[in-house]
Amino acid sequence: MNVRRLLILLSLLLLSFQLFPVVISGFKVEGNVTLSDEEIASMTDLKIGEEVYQLDLQIAAKRLFNSGYFSDVNLNVAEKATGNVLLINVAENPVLKDYIVEVNGPELVSKDSLEAAITLERGKALSVTQLQKSLQNIQKLYQEAGYFLIEVKSNVSVSPSGIVNIPDGELVITINEYSIWDVAFEPRLPQVEMKYLRSKLAIPLYKSYASKPALLRLFLSKKDYYPTLSQFQQTQSNLADVAYIGPQTRLAFEPSNQASNALVMKVEISPPKITEGTVQVERVEFSGNETVAKETLEKAASEALLELGEKSYSSLEIGIVVDRARRVYEKAGVLFVDLHPEVKGRTLKVHVEERKLSKVVLEGLTKTKPYLVEDHLRVLKEGQVVKLSELATAYRSLNATGYFESVNVIPREAATGVELVVEFTETSKPRKFGGGITWTDPKEGTGFWDKLWKGLSGYLDFQIVNTFGYGESLSTMLELGTTKRNVKLGGSLPRVGGSYFDLGSEVYYTESTKSATSISDDPDASETTVSTTTRVLGVKPNLSYRLNTKDFVGLSLTLERGEEISATETRPKNSTQLGVFFQHRDVNDLWYPTNGNWINLRYTLSGFVPSDTFGFQKLFLDTRVYWQLVPELSLALRGQIGTMWNMRGAPELFSLGGSTTIRGTTDTLIGPCMWLVNAELRWKLLESDQAIQLYGVGFADVGYAGEDFEGVPRASVGAGLHLKVPGLGVFRLDWPYVDSRWKTSFGFGAMF
Repeated sequence: MNVRRLLILLSLLLLSFQLFPVVISGFKVEGNVTLSDEEIASMTDLKIGEEVYQLDLQIAAKRLFNSGYFSDVNLNVAEKATGNVLLINVAENPVLKDYIVEVNGPELVSKDSLEAAITLERGKALSVTQLQKSLQNIQKLYQEAGYFLIEVKSNVSVSPSGIVNIPDGELVITINEYSIWDVAFEPRLPQVEMKYLRSKLAIPLYKSYASKPALLRLFLSKKDYYPTLSQFQQTQSNLADVAYIGPQTRLAFEPSNQASNALVMKVEISPPKITEGTVQVERVEFSGNETVAKETLEKAASEALLELGEKSYSSLEIGIVVDRARRVYEKAGVLFVDLHPEVKGRTLKVHVEERKLSKVVLEGLTKTKPYLVEDHLRVLKEGQVVKLSELATAYRSLNATGYFESVNVIPREAATGVELVVEFTETSKPRKFGGGITWTDPKEGTGFWDKLWKGLSGYLDFQIVNTFGYGESLSTMLELGTTKRNVKLGGSLPRVGGSYFDLGSEVYYTESTKSATSISDDPDASETTVSTTTRVLGVKPNLSYRLNTKDFVGLSLTLERGEEISATETRPKNSTQLGVFFQHRDVNDLWYPTNGNWINLRYTLSGFVPSDTFGFQKLFLDTRVYWQLVPELSLALRGQIGTMWNMRGAPELFSLGGSTTIRGTTDTLIGPCMWLVNAELRWKLLESDQAIQLYGVGFADVGYAGEDFEGVPRASVGAGLHLKVPGLGVFRLDWPYVDSRWKTSFGFGAMF
């Protein structure tokens, strides 16, 4: 009976503590080594003087355990003379003496960034929670950088009873960065199909890097051969277009024995179900096709049947036959085509669904007027199939405007066909900065500053584009040199009021000085140097008409009034010029093109007004071609040729020399005839997704200006670094080799 009463009493006491709170008057911590009493007490979130229930103690114990610092936690309330004291008994994890990060790979994320993501504290008990958070932070850094084939692990182990072990107190976080060595397809396919599927891979294969000569690998980045998530998704999308790769197709990864931290990606093909088992097929018929002739499709399918060499075909083999027809559309660049196969008797009937463009949706235009964009989208016609070449033209044309930081074209299925959603991100810094500065030893002058001034030549150009959304541009240009100074203000307005007319105008002031030295026949006479200064104020309005998004024709009028001043006289220098021009522009980037072409042809007539002091006729052609040889390498060529005739007075002639024509030269070639050829091999050195781009450039410049085209040309060759900064433009540092020595040439803005 006494035992029963005691149990009842204890139960009542326990129940009273569950139902009735106690007030905590203090804390007592036991078992801690590296964490202070105050730190541990604060982790409970309990405060002295507060009422505490049993549930609060359970929650506090859970908080302490979840902090990750302890392998064991116990909380009890002890009644002391001073009040109720919360007894906290803990068993700390081992002390973390140090931690290091080891990366097996090319460090796709910098070591500094990885170490900054670690939230652990040296000299304290290891927090398993913070360790897990640190590993997650590292995973997140790789995900944000676009990489997904990553393994992050540590040398910490936890026993089933919760005891943590850190070998020698040193935490080692190991990161394995995986590449894809090769891709294997299952089941085995005909060699032609294997080759085609490999062409659809958007992921880089590490064996391609490893198989290159050691000397060539010095110029390659290992990081470029590690796949990103976007490349993986693009590969999935490309493979999904193939007729015999169904939605149940699975991708798996296995270790490769060819290289460390390399994987083999296995594509386990599961074709769409077309037939049960195998069926006999003797002929193929197509229906619904409009863009491609039926005979062309049937020929492609029949050739596939012959290559397979079977009488009975599975769903996979029928899919191969259908896909050969799909590739006819792919080769023609026709997008959004579905083929629906069905076997009837011994005939494979394929219905072709050519989905037409039903609508173009513009998104993201906050200030840019829609008509400025619609002009570049005219190549995409509603009610017609969409071609890849047309999409590329529209995309390149929109990017070349300079209005947008990015342009994305996203297809979207609609009930009536295909909608194209064009997403724009308008540039937040609609300005361009350009120019060029060069200094070479003038081999004359007295003192450092005199030589510095006489050896300098260059220009500065600042342009603001589309500030108010009408496509308008305002520009100012300042050119300074030892013999020439120019100031120019310009403006332009495209698609005036939504029409196809463009307006432009320039107001400028030029000042140039020419010196001539005469030598007398008298040996006792001294040389005489005569300087002539020419000052001209001009205005140049122009009007052009857009034939299409790439071609323009137009008229320009130039009015100049000025004077020539020498020591003995001042003569007027007046000119009226009428110009007719044609321009073709189709480049992927207005600031630094790597793909496309540019043509400018201009005829100018001057001297038809009685007050003109000189006259001429001029024909000038400027052609530029850009080839993207591989994603990171492009070739740029520029050719110019010009001639002047029917000259009277002293018109301004063609001139070559300096950072915009022949790098490294300061002596100017002048004459009524000129030709110029420039070539640049541009190698992108940074990742494509970087906002700032750095290019390594090899170049050659050669040209001539004189009385005819047959004089001795000037030439320079060399290498350089070109930095493209969004919102500012291109900065050029070139090292031309000219006149048997190396020189330095600075430039702002792409040379061409």
